[in-house]
Amino acid sequence: MYQINWDAQLIAIKGPRGVGKTTLMLQYMKQHYEIYSREVLYCTLDSVYFSNHTLLELVDVFVKNGGKHLFLDEVHKYPTWSKEIRYIESMGNILWKLARKVKRMTR
Repeated sequence: MYQINWDAQLIAIKGPRGVGKTTLMLQYMKQHYEIYSREVLYCTLDSVYFSNHTLLELVDVFVKNGGKHLFLDEVHKYPTWSKEIRYIESMGNILWKLARKVKRMTR
């Protein structure tokens, strides 16, 4: 946890399933943010919410309500994550913390 530059604009935490990416993000949030703070949000992108909404919509509402730090999990399960995150990141309104699984290459 202490080797990560948590102040960077965009952070990607990659690794195979079950190594603790989600736990790392949740522990960091617990240590650095007040409970119920409007500045921080943890969201898993495999949520049913995203069957009818986009990440762009979520971020729009989040930022309008004072959001500053967005922690996203299960990023690999959201089909257009790369495109949407690049677009929003270019606007510079939010600090991203991402956790996504590394797909194993098999031969």
